[in-house]
Amino acid sequence: MALYFGVRKKHKKDLVFISSDGKPDWQYNIDKKPFQARYELIDEYRTVSDGKSFHIAPLSHLLEVLEASEGTVQRVEWLEHIKPVNKAHLLTGNTYSLDEKLENMKSWFFANYEPPENNLPYESREGGYFYIWGGPYELQEVLFDEFGQSESENLINICIEQIEEEHGDIEWSGVPRNESIWVTVHPDYETCNDIGASGMFQVIGLEDENGNDLSSHIDSGQHYSSLRDVLKDLSLNLGINVDGELV
Repeated sequence: MALYFGVRKKHKKDLVFISSDGKPDWQYNIDKKPFQARYELIDEYRTVSDGKSFHIAPLSHLLEVLEASEGTVQRVEWLEHIKPVNKAHLLTGNTYSLDEKLENMKSWFFANYEPPENNLPYESREGGYFYIWGGPYELQEVLFDEFGQSESENLINICIEQIEEEHGDIEWSGVPRNESIWVTVHPDYETCNDIGASGMFQVIGLEDENGNDLSSHIDSGQHYSSLRDVLKDLSLNLGINVDGELV
Protein backbone atom coordinates (compact mmCIF):
# COMPACT_ATOMS: atom_id res chain seq x y z
CA MET A 1 0.00 0.00 0.00
CA ALA A 2 2.90 2.36 0.74
CA LEU A 3 4.04 2.00 -2.90
CA TYR A 4 0.68 3.24 -4.20
CA PHE A 5 0.67 6.12 -1.76
CA GLY A 6 4.18 7.07 -2.86
CA VAL A 7 3.14 7.17 -6.52
CA ARG A 8 0.03 9.24 -5.82
CA LYS A 9 1.99 11.65 -3.62
CA LYS A 10 3.70 12.75 -6.80
CA HIS A 11 0.62 12.85 -9.08
CA LYS A 12 -1.91 13.97 -6.45
CA LYS A 13 -4.98 12.31 -7.99
CA ASP A 14 -7.99 10.44 -6.65
CA LEU A 15 -7.30 6.73 -6.25
CA VAL A 16 -9.45 3.61 -6.49
CA PHE A 17 -7.46 0.60 -5.32
CA ILE A 18 -8.89 -2.57 -6.94
CA SER A 19 -8.82 -5.50 -4.52
CA SER A 20 -11.19 -8.19 -3.26
CA ASP A 21 -8.83 -9.25 -0.47
CA GLY A 22 -10.79 -7.70 2.39
CA LYS A 23 -7.84 -7.54 4.77
CA PRO A 24 -9.00 -6.07 8.11
CA ASP A 25 -5.92 -3.84 8.30
CA TRP A 26 -6.93 -2.27 4.95
CA GLN A 27 -10.68 -1.90 5.27
CA TYR A 28 -13.72 -2.36 7.46
CA ASN A 29 -15.89 -5.42 6.82
CA ILE A 30 -19.60 -5.95 7.46
CA ASP A 31 -20.91 -9.53 7.56
CA LYS A 32 -17.47 -10.62 6.33
CA LYS A 33 -17.81 -8.42 3.24
CA PRO A 34 -15.61 -5.36 2.52
CA PHE A 35 -17.36 -2.10 3.35
CA GLN A 36 -14.86 0.77 3.01
CA ALA A 37 -11.19 1.61 3.49
CA ARG A 38 -10.04 2.19 7.05
CA TYR A 39 -10.18 5.78 8.18
CA GLU A 40 -6.45 5.77 8.86
CA LEU A 41 -5.70 4.94 5.21
CA ILE A 42 -8.16 7.51 3.91
CA ASP A 43 -6.64 10.18 6.13
CA GLU A 44 -3.08 9.21 5.22
CA TYR A 45 -3.88 9.38 1.51
CA ARG A 46 -5.59 12.74 1.81
CA THR A 47 -2.48 14.05 3.53
CA VAL A 48 -0.01 12.87 0.86
CA SER A 49 -2.26 13.82 -2.10
CA ASP A 50 -3.44 17.23 -0.94
CA GLY A 51 -6.98 16.13 -0.12
CA LYS A 52 -7.69 13.63 -2.89
CA SER A 53 -10.03 10.69 -2.22
CA PHE A 54 -9.05 7.07 -1.66
CA HIS A 55 -11.29 4.00 -2.12
CA ILE A 56 -10.89 0.23 -2.13
CA ALA A 57 -13.26 -1.77 -4.34
CA PRO A 58 -13.37 -5.23 -5.95
CA LEU A 59 -13.19 -5.36 -9.73
CA SER A 60 -16.80 -6.61 -9.94
CA HIS A 61 -18.03 -3.44 -8.20
CA LEU A 62 -16.05 -1.22 -10.55
CA LEU A 63 -17.48 -3.04 -13.58
CA GLU A 64 -20.98 -2.59 -12.15
CA VAL A 65 -20.40 1.15 -11.76
CA LEU A 66 -19.14 1.27 -15.35
CA GLU A 67 -22.38 -0.49 -16.41
CA ALA A 68 -20.81 -3.69 -17.68
CA SER A 69 -23.28 -6.48 -18.50
CA GLU A 70 -24.80 -8.36 -15.59
CA GLY A 71 -23.26 -11.60 -16.84
CA THR A 72 -19.76 -10.09 -16.88
CA VAL A 73 -20.18 -8.71 -13.36
CA GLN A 74 -21.41 -12.06 -12.06
CA ARG A 75 -18.55 -13.99 -13.70
CA VAL A 76 -15.94 -11.67 -12.17
CA GLU A 77 -17.66 -11.71 -8.78
CA TRP A 78 -17.69 -15.51 -8.83
CA LEU A 79 -13.97 -15.61 -9.64
CA GLU A 80 -13.26 -13.18 -6.80
CA HIS A 81 -14.73 -15.65 -4.34
CA ILE A 82 -13.01 -18.84 -5.56
CA LYS A 83 -11.07 -20.40 -2.72
CA PRO A 84 -9.15 -23.50 -3.89
CA VAL A 85 -8.38 -26.09 -1.21
CA ASN A 86 -4.69 -25.71 -1.96
CA LYS A 87 -2.34 -24.65 -4.75
CA ALA A 88 -1.55 -28.27 -5.60
CA HIS A 89 -5.10 -28.67 -6.94
CA LEU A 90 -4.49 -25.85 -9.39
CA LEU A 91 -1.15 -27.28 -10.50
CA THR A 92 -2.51 -30.79 -11.04
CA GLY A 93 -5.64 -29.62 -12.84
CA ASN A 94 -8.02 -31.14 -10.29
CA THR A 95 -10.28 -28.08 -10.22
CA TYR A 96 -12.84 -27.20 -12.83
CA SER A 97 -12.61 -23.88 -14.62
CA LEU A 98 -15.58 -21.56 -14.68
CA ASP A 99 -16.44 -22.54 -18.26
CA GLU A 100 -16.20 -26.25 -17.45
CA LYS A 101 -18.56 -25.85 -14.50
CA LEU A 102 -21.02 -23.95 -16.66
CA GLU A 103 -20.88 -26.57 -19.42
CA ASN A 104 -21.45 -29.37 -16.90
CA MET A 105 -24.48 -27.57 -15.48
CA LYS A 106 -25.94 -26.91 -18.93
CA SER A 107 -25.29 -30.50 -20.05
CA TRP A 108 -27.20 -31.80 -17.02
CA PHE A 109 -30.06 -29.38 -17.64
CA PHE A 110 -30.52 -30.20 -21.32
CA ALA A 111 -30.31 -33.93 -20.58
CA ASN A 112 -33.40 -33.54 -18.38
CA TYR A 113 -35.36 -30.59 -19.78
CA GLU A 114 -36.25 -29.18 -23.18
CA PRO A 115 -38.39 -26.41 -24.76
CA PRO A 116 -42.06 -27.45 -24.89
CA GLU A 117 -42.28 -27.09 -28.67
CA ASN A 118 -39.82 -29.96 -29.14
CA ASN A 119 -42.14 -32.84 -28.28
CA LEU A 120 -45.34 -31.59 -26.62
CA PRO A 121 -48.79 -31.55 -28.21
CA TYR A 122 -50.31 -28.08 -28.46
CA GLU A 123 -53.97 -27.40 -27.84
CA SER A 124 -54.88 -24.38 -29.96
CA ARG A 125 -58.33 -24.09 -28.39
CA GLU A 126 -56.88 -23.86 -24.90
CA GLY A 127 -53.86 -21.90 -26.07
CA GLY A 128 -51.17 -23.95 -24.40
CA TYR A 129 -49.02 -27.08 -24.34
CA PHE A 130 -49.91 -30.36 -22.65
CA TYR A 131 -46.94 -31.23 -20.45
CA ILE A 132 -47.13 -34.98 -20.87
CA TRP A 133 -43.46 -35.43 -19.93
CA GLY A 134 -43.75 -33.43 -16.69
CA GLY A 135 -43.80 -29.71 -16.08
CA PRO A 136 -43.99 -26.89 -16.70
CA TYR A 137 -40.64 -26.36 -14.98
CA GLU A 138 -38.91 -23.09 -14.08
CA LEU A 139 -35.25 -22.85 -15.14
CA GLN A 140 -34.15 -21.04 -11.99
CA GLU A 141 -35.97 -23.45 -9.68
CA VAL A 142 -34.55 -26.68 -11.12
CA LEU A 143 -30.96 -25.36 -11.33
CA PHE A 144 -30.94 -24.14 -7.75
CA ASP A 145 -32.55 -27.40 -6.57
CA GLU A 146 -29.83 -29.42 -8.28
CA PHE A 147 -26.75 -27.22 -7.77
CA GLY A 148 -27.65 -24.84 -4.93
CA GLN A 149 -25.66 -26.82 -2.36
CA SER A 150 -22.57 -27.39 -4.48
CA GLU A 151 -22.15 -24.25 -6.60
CA SER A 152 -22.21 -20.53 -5.91
CA GLU A 153 -25.34 -18.46 -6.50
CA ASN A 154 -23.40 -16.28 -8.94
CA LEU A 155 -22.36 -19.25 -11.07
CA ILE A 156 -25.92 -20.58 -11.23
CA ASN A 157 -27.20 -17.14 -12.24
CA ILE A 158 -24.60 -16.99 -15.02
CA CYS A 159 -25.82 -20.37 -16.28
CA ILE A 160 -29.44 -19.15 -16.19
CA GLU A 161 -28.49 -16.01 -18.12
CA GLN A 162 -26.68 -18.00 -20.83
CA ILE A 163 -29.58 -20.44 -21.31
CA GLU A 164 -32.13 -17.63 -21.46
CA GLU A 165 -30.01 -15.73 -23.99
CA GLU A 166 -30.43 -18.72 -26.32
CA HIS A 167 -33.99 -19.85 -25.53
CA GLY A 168 -35.66 -16.90 -23.83
CA ASP A 169 -37.52 -16.83 -20.53
CA ILE A 170 -39.76 -19.88 -21.06
CA GLU A 171 -41.32 -22.72 -19.13
CA TRP A 172 -39.63 -26.06 -19.72
CA SER A 173 -40.80 -29.60 -20.33
CA GLY A 174 -39.24 -32.77 -19.04
CA VAL A 175 -37.34 -34.76 -21.66
CA PRO A 176 -39.30 -37.81 -22.94
CA ARG A 177 -38.12 -40.87 -21.03
CA ASN A 178 -40.25 -43.59 -22.60
CA GLU A 179 -41.45 -44.58 -26.05
CA SER A 180 -45.05 -43.94 -25.01
CA ILE A 181 -47.13 -42.21 -22.37
CA TRP A 182 -49.54 -43.99 -20.05
CA VAL A 183 -53.12 -42.78 -19.76
CA THR A 184 -56.12 -43.65 -17.64
CA VAL A 185 -59.46 -43.86 -19.47
CA HIS A 186 -62.77 -43.49 -17.63
CA PRO A 187 -65.59 -45.10 -19.69
CA ASP A 188 -69.33 -44.49 -19.61
CA TYR A 189 -71.24 -47.66 -20.59
CA GLU A 190 -74.69 -46.57 -19.38
CA THR A 191 -75.21 -43.89 -22.01
CA CYS A 192 -74.42 -46.35 -24.77
CA ASN A 193 -76.72 -48.99 -23.26
CA ASP A 194 -79.57 -46.47 -23.12
CA ILE A 195 -79.35 -45.90 -26.88
CA GLY A 196 -79.02 -49.59 -27.73
CA ALA A 197 -75.25 -49.71 -28.20
CA SER A 198 -74.67 -52.41 -25.61
CA GLY A 199 -71.02 -53.21 -24.90
CA MET A 200 -69.76 -49.87 -26.22
CA PHE A 201 -68.77 -46.83 -24.21
CA GLN A 202 -68.04 -43.14 -24.36
CA VAL A 203 -65.04 -41.55 -22.67
CA ILE A 204 -65.97 -39.25 -19.76
CA GLY A 205 -62.46 -38.81 -18.38
CA LEU A 206 -58.93 -39.14 -19.73
CA GLU A 207 -55.67 -38.12 -18.09
CA ASP A 208 -51.99 -39.00 -18.30
CA GLU A 209 -49.77 -40.17 -15.44
CA ASN A 210 -48.92 -36.55 -14.58
CA GLY A 211 -52.59 -35.70 -14.10
CA ASN A 212 -52.96 -33.73 -17.35
CA ASP A 213 -56.53 -33.84 -18.71
CA LEU A 214 -56.35 -35.10 -22.30
CA SER A 215 -60.10 -35.41 -22.88
CA SER A 216 -60.12 -32.65 -25.49
CA HIS A 217 -57.92 -34.77 -27.75
CA ILE A 218 -60.69 -37.28 -28.53
CA ASP A 219 -64.33 -37.00 -29.55
CA SER A 220 -66.38 -37.21 -26.35
CA GLY A 221 -69.43 -38.27 -28.37
CA GLN A 222 -67.64 -41.18 -30.06
CA HIS A 223 -68.82 -44.70 -29.19
CA TYR A 224 -65.84 -46.98 -28.61
CA SER A 225 -65.84 -50.75 -28.57
CA SER A 226 -62.41 -51.20 -26.97
CA LEU A 227 -59.58 -49.49 -25.14
CA ARG A 228 -57.43 -50.09 -28.20
CA ASP A 229 -59.65 -47.82 -30.31
CA VAL A 230 -59.36 -45.00 -27.74
CA LEU A 231 -55.57 -45.30 -27.62
CA LYS A 232 -55.38 -45.34 -31.41
CA ASP A 233 -57.36 -42.08 -31.72
CA LEU A 234 -55.34 -40.45 -28.95
CA SER A 235 -52.04 -41.50 -30.53
CA LEU A 236 -53.05 -40.00 -33.87
CA ASN A 237 -54.17 -36.72 -32.30
CA LEU A 238 -51.12 -36.32 -30.02
CA GLY A 239 -48.57 -37.60 -32.50
CA ILE A 240 -46.98 -39.96 -29.94
CA ASN A 241 -47.36 -43.57 -28.82
CA VAL A 242 -49.98 -44.06 -26.12
CA ASP A 243 -50.69 -46.98 -23.79
CA GLY A 244 -53.09 -47.15 -20.89
CA GLU A 245 -55.97 -48.78 -19.02
CA LEU A 246 -59.73 -48.54 -18.49
CA VAL A 247 -60.74 -47.60 -14.94
